[in-house]
Amino acid sequence: MMKILQLSAVCVALMAAPFVSAADAEVSASAGMEKVKVKRLDEVMVKPNIDWGKYTSVRITPLDMSTTKIKAPSGTHKRDIPELTEKTQAPFKDLFLKAFTREFSEDGLLADEGTNKPGTLRIDSKILELAPTYIPDSKMNASGRNRAYTETAGKIQMQFDIFDAATGEHLATITDKREATKMWRENNAVQNRSQINQIMGTWARIFRTHIDDLGEK
Repeated sequence: MMKILQLSAVCVALMAAPFVSAADAEVSASAGMEKVKVKRLDEVMVKPNIDWGKYTSVRITPLDMSTTKIKAPSGTHKRDIPELTEKTQAPFKDLFLKAFTREFSEDGLLADEGTNKPGTLRIDSKILELAPTYIPDSKMNASGRNRAYTETAGKIQMQFDIFDAATGEHLATITDKREATKMWRENNAVQNRSQINQIMGTWARIFRTHIDDLGEK
């Protein structure tokens, strides 16, 4: 029996117990979605009455950082807040795509790039906010000899929008904020990339396995 797409299982598992506050009702009315509780994810909005069982593959689109905001640590001077250039975005986009491709390929669920055939879900992902723990002071760091140690590089907030690839129907929106395992270490490019990789890998595993476990209860 073909394994049902893990990502959709969250909706099947929790569709029976939605909760909608008065504030949420107004926001979700136009989108026709309901808020549901999902372990390990901050917020999940799902469109009701969807036949999730028909989806057997998933297509991952490139990570979008066109509207990403940087939340600088308190006391950071404006001159030191970095711009999100193609170079600084590259590690996030590369590690995101590798993590999700790896996880969904394991069960043969990954659809080819550009696939819009029936039975395919499309996941559009974007980083809403980057909240680094530390941004160097350009004046103090002019010598290049200063080192900083932090518990984590910072937090990443993501939004995942799930669509029917064939029709373009918007089925769900997931938002979540995450940081790497806390451990004191030097704050540098190598360590930061390692932590980005850990965060992206965690999200990919939640989508592939944890949500599937909830759906099978």
